[in-house]
Amino acid sequence: MTEMEKSSYRPLSLDDVPALLDWYNDRDLHETANTRLFEPYTLDELLIYWRKKLRREHCAYYALHLGEELIGRVGLKRKPPFLDVVEFSILIGKRELYGKGLGTKLTKEMLDVAFADPSVQVVRLFVRKDNERAIRCYEKAGYRLVHSFTQNGIPTDMMQVDRREWAERKGLGMNMRIQWQGKRKFEGVGGSGHPLVMDAKADIGGEDSGARPMELLLAGLGGCSGIDVVMILEKGRLTVEEFSIEINGTRADEMPQRFTEVHLHYVLKGPDLTPEKVERAIVLSRDKYCSASASLNCGYRTTFELNGMTHEVQS
Repeated sequence: MTEMEKSSYRPLSLDDVPALLDWYNDRDLHETANTRLFEPYTLDELLIYWRKKLRREHCAYYALHLGEELIGRVGLKRKPPFLDVVEFSILIGKRELYGKGLGTKLTKEMLDVAFADPSVQVVRLFVRKDNERAIRCYEKAGYRLVHSFTQNGIPTDMMQVDRREWAERKGLGMNMRIQWQGKRKFEGVGGSGHPLVMDAKADIGGEDSGARPMELLLAGLGGCSGIDVVMILEKGRLTVEEFSIEINGTRADEMPQRFTEVHLHYVLKGPDLTPEKVERAIVLSRDKYCSASASLNCGYRTTFELNGMTHEVQS
């Protein structure tokens, strides 16, 4: 296990404060990381300071460890009424660990912690402009410069990451551009570069030249689940010769007429497929892997036909 792999974090407590005292009273460390005036602390003063911090609402503080050794601390702070913005701060008190990528690793992990709360849209930080090592670390973690200003006479940068940027770097982001083509027709192109066309029925002004948007929801659900099922069966060294999915969606009478139930009927043929193995693949897709299924707020019924025999999938 490498040194970086031994790093971890946990909630910070008052019991950790005595170990922080030397870092707070290190003028060089303070003036590298801080724009506030340097003021040394006694242990009692630092305990009072941290007792107040740990009682704050909407704030979380973590102790950073390398193995069993406490090496730093992290703060994730929110201030009402802007609870969708988190202010990040990090201090690694062990200078011998600088330049080894540890700060970048922990900074990335803290972004994941912050954005695990779906209400958080932006994570930002403030860094001295002359702290080039820290700025490189933050840039590697995904932060970008937003604003430069002077605080207490010290040039300071504000850097941030928004949820979309974080999601894209994590492989969780997805984008579509939809362009109006006249009347009710739209063409969309996603990150994969493949176009699709949507249109409406003639009785509401369309020309019926493309799929309905709600049909594409069902198509996306079927394609997502179908890919899962094929991959699971192939991983089990099973042969799929034919495969189709028939999807029927039931919509509510009242606007916005969302899908209330979707029935997916999988039709497969293969020489070594068994009902048990096919059902397992469908259930894994439905309950664990299919992003489209998890995103639609409706009930599901799943059945499958294997080599001409129909089976009901247990809920």
